[in-house]
Amino acid sequence: MTVYYLYEIETLQPLKAGGTGSQTDNEVALDYIAGSMLRGAWIAAYLEENPGLQLHEDALERSRWLEGKIRFLNGYIKIKNKRGWPFPTCLHVSKDQYRLFGETRQLKHVVNDLVTKPEESMKRLDASGFMLVKDGQSEWVTPARTADLHINLQTEKTKLYRYEALAPGQTFVSLVAVDELTPDLDAFMTSFLDRIVYLGGAKGSGYGKCRVSRVEKFSHNPEIDPLDPESFNGELYVYAMSDLIIRDAQGTLASVVPTDLLGRLLQVDVQLVASSVRTTLTSGYNARWGSRWPEVQVIQKGSVMKYKYNGNLNYERIRALQDAGIGERKADGYGRIAILPQMDIDRVVKVSPHITTYSDRADTGILSESDRIQLRQLALRIEKERFREKMSEYILRLLQVTNDKALSLSQLADWMTLIAEMRKQQPDKGKEMFFRYVHHLQYRDHPQAEEKTERSIKKQYEDAMKATIDGKPWLDVVQTIVDEAGRVDRLYERFGLQALKLPGMESGNVLSEQDAYDLQLGFLYTYLRESRLLRSRAGART
Repeated sequence: MTVYYLYEIETLQPLKAGGTGSQTDNEVALDYIAGSMLRGAWIAAYLEENPGLQLHEDALERSRWLEGKIRFLNGYIKIKNKRGWPFPTCLHVSKDQYRLFGETRQLKHVVNDLVTKPEESMKRLDASGFMLVKDGQSEWVTPARTADLHINLQTEKTKLYRYEALAPGQTFVSLVAVDELTPDLDAFMTSFLDRIVYLGGAKGSGYGKCRVSRVEKFSHNPEIDPLDPESFNGELYVYAMSDLIIRDAQGTLASVVPTDLLGRLLQVDVQLVASSVRTTLTSGYNARWGSRWPEVQVIQKGSVMKYKYNGNLNYERIRALQDAGIGERKADGYGRIAILPQMDIDRVVKVSPHITTYSDRADTGILSESDRIQLRQLALRIEKERFREKMSEYILRLLQVTNDKALSLSQLADWMTLIAEMRKQQPDKGKEMFFRYVHHLQYRDHPQAEEKTERSIKKQYEDAMKATIDGKPWLDVVQTIVDEAGRVDRLYERFGLQALKLPGMESGNVLSEQDAYDLQLGFLYTYLRESRLLRSRAGART
């Protein structure tokens, strides 16, 4: 018997998870939390609770964690308290409607190309994001993502790259399917309520922090309603609820679910009638072994295939197939399908993702530990806003005493890029990056640098020392600001503010070292940006 655990996961920080289409200098984020991420985090927690355990040496643990008795479904965006379904690939709409979609946020008379042939003038809807269907209407939600630019100063050649991440403040819903549940495993799976977990890349650098806000156990898959075989009338739809890695009888990767495989699993004769399928390439990375999965073709989530069948469908076989999944890497969230008797979608409404803020939470009157954490976050937001208001005045005064004509616009841009990269680091690492860069400018310690490069580096340092802020060398003032970044006391002194005091909270414990660091560097970056903007408007050299 298969039981399911439902987990609601809130992203407290951006969640970095590269998806298909990523390049060496541009990483595109997935629009969901991959089951493999969750599996890795849950296994790590299990091993932490069972020190010394070697999963591959214990037959029971090996069958659970390594051989697929526990299967982690992807975390999809929460829509009206439910886990969203991948948006289907088979929907079309008139181009006139689509052009107005940005304003109306609604599409009427949507055509399913597996049921009705669309007119040539119609446009296929982009199969991205997730949906919730009710009474023929689909609510379409695309998870919010953030993008950041980073600069790599570790090599002789500066390299700029961009990556995306799932935005914080969103709630995703995942399911974990467990075969052969035992009391000890049940206790572990239910212990994640209110637990902080770190998912994805760049953990510990301001990314990946999540909270498990809900845990619930079900005796069946809660997102697929039980089906009456009599509701099928000689046709069925196979809906890809995740990416599918499927091979045919010859071992070749398939672009649809093979009829012989589907027929054998359902014990009926099936024939493919039509399909609306997108394929893509997928890979993966095993952090424990430090190696990547081979890149393979997958049937993309949201793909839909229509089959005719002869024989009697059995509900238990349908449920068993939906519980077990199909194809390869099922433990990592691949291979999830839904078997449907029909697909009736007539209307699509675009809905913005819900971004949770702490003001959304109700005051219960009695503060729990989570309430105190939320109160601190609220106080932190207030404190940061006070500093931002003060910073605008401070920057204006600073610009009035700045003489940076010795610096070119491109040099100012280089300093801005450096500060932007530092803002993504922990205080110690970011400051080390800055002072190492200044040391490099001052002493030109690149033994392989050409003479032209040597002169350029020397000039950049000399120009930064010729420029002034309030009569002092520009670079000296900037170095002082960076050196003080992270010191809460110096932050309050610089901007002439008193620490916020709240009932039950000592003054000074609202801002952390990281908060002070972020605010100081945010101020410095804004100052450089405004200074460069003023110079460019005045026609400065580039």
